[in-house]
Amino acid sequence: MKKRVISLCLAAALAAACGGAPARRTAADEPLLDWSAWKLHRTTVVHPAGTIKPADVERAKENMRRYEWARAYAEELRRGADDWLNRLTPEWIATMIPVETPGDTLFTPCPACRDLKKPAHPHGQYRWDAAAPNEMTCEVCGTIYPSEKYPESMVFTTKSGQKLGFYGGPEFVLFGFPTRPSFTANIRARKVAAATRACRELAEAYALTGNEEYGHGARRLLLRFAEVYPNWLVHVGYGEYADMDPHAAALNIKNLPENEITPTPAGPDKSLHSGYWQGGRATGTGMEAGFVRQMLEAYSFIRAKPQSGEDILSGEERLKIEKDLLLESTVLLIADKAVNNKSVGNATAVALAGMVLGHPEMVRFGLDVFLKTVDGWFLPDGGTSESYSYATMTLNGIESMGQAFRGYSDPPGYKDAGGRRIDDIDLYRQTAYARVWQAMFNGMQGDLKYPPLADGHRTTALGDRLTELMADNYPEDGRYTALLKELAGPDLSGGDVRTAVYFRPPGLEEKETAPLSLPDILFPALRFGYLRSGETGRSSCLVLSASDWGIHHHFDSLELYYWQDGRELLSDLGYLWDHPMSLMSRRTFAHNTVMVDGGEQLSKGRGGEFTFFASKGPMKAMEAESRAYPQATLYRRTVAQVEYEPGRLYVVDVFRVRGGRKHQYVFHGPGNAYELASPELETPGRIEGLALEQVRASSAAAEWQVTWNLGATDFRALWRNEPGERSIVGDGWGQRDYRNSDVGAVLPYIVRERAGAAEPSVYVTVFESAPAGREVVRGVRRLAVPEIPAADAVAVAVDTPEGVDYFVSCLRPVEVKLDTPHGELAVNGRFGAVSVRRGKAASASAAAGTTVSLGGKILEGK
Repeated sequence: MKKRVISLCLAAALAAACGGAPARRTAADEPLLDWSAWKLHRTTVVHPAGTIKPADVERAKENMRRYEWARAYAEELRRGADDWLNRLTPEWIATMIPVETPGDTLFTPCPACRDLKKPAHPHGQYRWDAAAPNEMTCEVCGTIYPSEKYPESMVFTTKSGQKLGFYGGPEFVLFGFPTRPSFTANIRARKVAAATRACRELAEAYALTGNEEYGHGARRLLLRFAEVYPNWLVHVGYGEYADMDPHAAALNIKNLPENEITPTPAGPDKSLHSGYWQGGRATGTGMEAGFVRQMLEAYSFIRAKPQSGEDILSGEERLKIEKDLLLESTVLLIADKAVNNKSVGNATAVALAGMVLGHPEMVRFGLDVFLKTVDGWFLPDGGTSESYSYATMTLNGIESMGQAFRGYSDPPGYKDAGGRRIDDIDLYRQTAYARVWQAMFNGMQGDLKYPPLADGHRTTALGDRLTELMADNYPEDGRYTALLKELAGPDLSGGDVRTAVYFRPPGLEEKETAPLSLPDILFPALRFGYLRSGETGRSSCLVLSASDWGIHHHFDSLELYYWQDGRELLSDLGYLWDHPMSLMSRRTFAHNTVMVDGGEQLSKGRGGEFTFFASKGPMKAMEAESRAYPQATLYRRTVAQVEYEPGRLYVVDVFRVRGGRKHQYVFHGPGNAYELASPELETPGRIEGLALEQVRASSAAAEWQVTWNLGATDFRALWRNEPGERSIVGDGWGQRDYRNSDVGAVLPYIVRERAGAAEPSVYVTVFESAPAGREVVRGVRRLAVPEIPAADAVAVAVDTPEGVDYFVSCLRPVEVKLDTPHGELAVNGRFGAVSVRRGKAASASAAAGTTVSLGGKILEGK
């Protein structure tokens, strides 16, 4: 029985398989396996090369002379290097860099947790310490592995004599694939990661201090890696190993020339299950670059001109490390031609290898993928094609390219097959890279984290390292320096010190910057609209998402996310990663949107676009629509934000849907400390189609208010049940941590449901966060609209302490006239709003060419 490929990320490989197995590739089919360019140009390289250049080492030394934070970094590096040196016995090196191929730290579920029926993650949750390197402990149940109770009784011997053991008990089904864990392979991966870190840190300590003991320590580790790496097998995290020439396996990972080693009950099928997506040799997650880049950096550091005049490495040792470790480690990476959030980092490693080893064609391989990433993986507006969490992952994969190309030129006399050379390309300014950085800046909320939309986490931020690189490479943009000062402190003594010591220009802390501010912004390709408040735009963040379906997206079209003063108010549950219950946070019901007929939104072809975005003045508005359900002929959301004074505001939400038999407007608030002001409620028990407990409901045409107590402030949602509408409150899924620290967590879900009809269902809701007694909103009501435009228009009045705010939203440009105590309100177009305070129009807003007048006086439009 053939194994099933279930990941969307492997769709291309599956499609190829459906058309018959492709012809197997050989070394002759891959030009980059020809290393003759390396032999020709390797002696022209000036070290350190790659990301850190000789000028960067000099800058680091200048920063160390000028700043205590830089000296503290160097001292910490020295202490760490001393600690590594004390461990470097031959026995320790052999233990930490084993002959047997390391597995991976993931894909190792705990059988003891399974027996104890404990909530556990498919990847396991383990603790490992380099002081006891041959064992690891499950953090959930405390079982120590290897374990006599759960022995690795399934053992395979490779052609080179490696012993690969697997747990011999009942298999686990991981993401649809039955397999067995290997605890010893997991432990080997942790050992190799520690030895890799030791090697790089020793080499870096040598570069900054000149202490040759550190350089020789790194040398011993590099030589051990060069000894064993050529025999490490291509494998994937699921526990399958290609016991054959790694070059042949790398080129044909899904169409192997021989059977693979596999612990799956189905047996081998000449294919590594997850292919390049998880392929590796030192690792098994598809991100071999993490290992390769550290090896390259370590090697290049100890190749720098020594103070004593005597090289750390002999000529023979340089050849061995370059050929058997550094070039060999690129074989799998160059075989993968895809562009995704993993492969881009691998391609970067290939480019860095080209620079460190003198192979200009490898440099071009990485540059080509970099350009495809900033021009294709990232969207035309610079936004992320997946989620902000994966945008930072992708940026971390390519960020070394910008640094590496500073001052890079091809070897003297070299020209490619087209007669071209690379000489001093500025990737920061001559490519779409600048647009990506700008979008990452503009996409933050006020606490400098990203909204946890799609497969995102509420803790995701640009991070100290990426912020440092952004500020250092765009010094002309004061916003980036201001962001760096927010993270690293006004004197820039914090942040990512390792990046700063090499790349930050001395004296940057003296640059005057304006207070950090964030703009209202529409990302037309990403299809996110942001409305903000406060003098710097950091008090609140309201996001409307019309993003189409894609990898790492959710069933969440026209979701509304709201953050204010450090709290999520209308929250998104975010990303449960590879958790077996991850659908619970991806499904439509988990989001603040509308469900049609109780089903999921489309996963393909739902589109999504903004019909207008108006962010001028204190009354702002945005609107988007999509084809989220095939039976829905109308699916549109209009959102207005009114700011009475900096940071004091409320939101009006108008959601229209037509088509289908049932419509359910869903939202959930920030926690379980809430109060209801509503009609008398029934307790119908469970409601079909809604995964809710403790359900209460009412169909009475009356006012509703839900108030969450957040300490210093309250968050309120206000609406009125319209005739034919039922409002429901119940406890639903609230878990947000894939590590199961909050198993069983619930949140209150509010559902407003109506039967579908010829006329659209219209849901009007007001949201406000304010200290008790400082609320702006006193009430919300629908206004009657004249018969002629009634099918197209919705009019809303929000009562305030100083008067009333009017909102008119139209499906198409029409003229709406309403009699009000303040005169006739006339809106001609798509959207208009007027705030009346103390009997006078205080502000107004219009969108999409709309004209707004009150009492015969035009307030907005021509």
